[in-house]
Amino acid sequence: MAAAVEMLALYRDGGAWLEANRPRLSEWRVLQWRPSMVPIDPGATRVDLTRKLPLADRSLDAIYGYHVLEHLDRHESRALLQECRRVLRPGGWLRISTPDFKHQVASYLGALEAVRARPGDSAAKTRLEFMRLVLLDQRVRRRSGGRTLEFLRRNSLDREAAREILGEVGPWFVDLVEREGSTRAKDRGNRPAAAARIVAAVRRRLRWRRSTPWWAVDCRETRELEISTWDRVSLGRELQAAGFVEVDATTVDRSRIAGWERFDLDRCPASGRPLEISTIAEGRSP
Repeated sequence: MAAAVEMLALYRDGGAWLEANRPRLSEWRVLQWRPSMVPIDPGATRVDLTRKLPLADRSLDAIYGYHVLEHLDRHESRALLQECRRVLRPGGWLRISTPDFKHQVASYLGALEAVRARPGDSAAKTRLEFMRLVLLDQRVRRRSGGRTLEFLRRNSLDREAAREILGEVGPWFVDLVEREGSTRAKDRGNRPAAAARIVAAVRRRLRWRRSTPWWAVDCRETRELEISTWDRVSLGRELQAAGFVEVDATTVDRSRIAGWERFDLDRCPASGRPLEISTIAEGRSP
């Protein structure tokens, strides 16, 4: 009888990716990179990706890292990739996906030209401001969601535009913000206005210390910030520098991991479209 194939999935914050892939991850061991104050997802094991992986040498056949590398600096990225090579068996494959920096820059420049061509188009201006935040806010924000979340609470971004910019997670994120806004409005409507003003005034005067929810913790602690950027060239070079061979930039449509078509973790199972616009590279452990 052939030995069971051992596969590992690494991720930080699943969101729409995890919702889509939860059934397809049943054959994978799943490690979630989360600081201790953030709830762990059901079925995942908490791990600190800045430390040694809790796995034996040469114990895995395949590793898929979903959007974790951008939350590491270059020193930490190299260390993680070397850890992946350590725990992969000879001939095992590593697949890494990160946000596609080239696509983000191209989308920003396209949105800028659209506003120049149609200065009175409010939808074009909304898309341009959103793209500016995609490029900058997630690299400097201090609180979860940052100015991007505030912007979407105040402005209506077309769902198709969100899909073109982010992939299938775009409409999912827009809908999530809209649902949150409806809930907040409902809560405000159910609260007596006078009582709410009194409570707010008392809180401002007393300034008592309250426990901080996980989503209000500094993003540098939760590792929400994207502190590195990757394209197909830089990502491939990083895999080579970590000791992988046969490194190749690839797409959501193909992989050298055996049986990948059964999992297809980069695409939405309903639409078949990419869950996120990503740069993807694969390399083999020698």
